[in-house]
Amino acid sequence: MHLKRRITSHANGTSCRIGNLWQFDDAMEKYGCEVYAFDPSMGKPDHKHSKKVWFYDLGIGGADSDSFVPRKDEYVRTDQIWKIRTLKSILKMIKRENMVIDFLKIDIEGNEFAVLHNILADGMLNRVKQYLVEYHVFGNMVMNMGIYAADIRKMSEMGFEPFHMLNKVPFRGKGETYRWQADMCFVNSNFITKTASSNTST
Repeated sequence: MHLKRRITSHANGTSCRIGNLWQFDDAMEKYGCEVYAFDPSMGKPDHKHSKKVWFYDLGIGGADSDSFVPRKDEYVRTDQIWKIRTLKSILKMIKRENMVIDFLKIDIEGNEFAVLHNILADGMLNRVKQYLVEYHVFGNMVMNMGIYAADIRKMSEMGFEPFHMLNKVPFRGKGETYRWQADMCFVNSNFITKTASSNTST
């Protein structure tokens, strides 16, 4: 399945963590998407990147906070304090509370687990057509794998099906040097069913 085949001329997307790499967002714009991009690590103010791409100097998180302290890595080399918001709060902020999201792309260095848990708790995932995430596990992370496993089961029960996986960094290292990284893409089959039914009835 190719992502571009699921994009319509009136699609909406949310991209979290740009890292000054705009290729994906620019490509989605070419397919007609309105893209809302978020990344507090870039140190850039809110601005309109292009005709249909808006950038915001904040991150997505599992809870609203004005004092989030990120872990240091190749993107964050100094002590920083970020403003983060839940997906529900972000959509309210950009005045798109009822927006159906054609793709939600998340690459947030380990915080994706808390974000997924919040999105499920807030009932926001059912309006997402495609969930694109880069998973990270680091040796110094504190996480409850039982909660994460339960969240993945909930996604499956809701109709989310994986259509792509890439194991980018295999399990390696020990203790604090331990690291794992992988891309996973899910499609909400409920929207496919609705689209197919609509096409059959016309």
